[in-house]
Amino acid sequence: MGSRIGEEIIAIQNVLGKEVPLIGFYTYGEQAPLGGVIGPECFSVFHNETMALMALGE
Repeated sequence: MGSRIGEEIIAIQNVLGKEVPLIGFYTYGEQAPLGGVIGPECFSVFHNETMALMALGE
């Protein structure tokens, strides 16, 4: 989201809750499956400017 990174983090906190600790980073891209279903028809593509995020909880 470019300069709208803060908005993206607020959107994540609105789903998970502001009390959930987050850690993550932005990358210049990654190879990942397209479509969300893993199987024989699934193939990986390049996703530009992705975010890796981990939510910590009990």
